[in-house]
Amino acid sequence: MSKFNYLTEAETHAISQVSKGADITSFSLAQTLRSVEKKQKENDHNLIDICDAMGTYDVKEKLPYFGCIALNDGFEAIENI
Repeated sequence: MSKFNYLTEAETHAISQVSKGADITSFSLAQTLRSVEKKQKENDHNLIDICDAMGTYDVKEKLPYFGCIALNDGFEAIENI
């Protein structure tokens, strides 16, 4: 049994989307990643790191909610998807 069985399929997919780092502009992806962040704290894992946006944006562009990157536990969690 996987030590990451508390993650939903949507959450593991979200982790895979930030494997190289990303600025998050999708509201639904932002919600899913916040859910992962909450669960990782409850289960003492380091799946993702949510940080400030990594890029610079023009005021006319949609601004990201935050930046995010997968960490070692996150890579382990997505290995089998």
